[in-house]
Amino acid sequence: MKIILLQEVRKIGRRHEEKIVADGYGRNYLLARKLAILATPENLKKLNAWRARQSGEDKLQIELLERGLSQLTGVVVTIQAKANAEGHLFAGLHRETVVEALQKQKHLALPADTLQLEQPIKTIGDHQIAVKVGEMTGQFILRVEAIET
Repeated sequence: MKIILLQEVRKIGRRHEEKIVADGYGRNYLLARKLAILATPENLKKLNAWRARQSGEDKLQIELLERGLSQLTGVVVTIQAKANAEGHLFAGLHRETVVEALQKQKHLALPADTLQLEQPIKTIGDHQIAVKVGEMTGQFILRVEAIET
């Protein structure tokens, strides 16, 4: 049975992918739970139109992000967080927190997944943060300061 996934299904595929699955699995599980629809010619035409529209939007979004990335080089973003006497933060700073601070302080909106941050930041001081959008990369400095208590 040929289907189009409406949601990500573990071990099957991601949203908007065409897949071939066993008839019983498709009918009794995927279609019954509205995780997929049949891959009829009409549904395939809708899927292809959506993909074409999405491709154009993605190119535009990447172009806008690359413009923002050029403004980012050399920028210093400051975040204040609670820390102990040794300079270790009580709560690590995740990508979302860094993106929020970047948005508030420098008015640059970047998706969190563009930050090349492998682990949450757990110490005060200056941290070099790499950003990758498409093929372009940039860096900015994240200055973490301890809140006076």
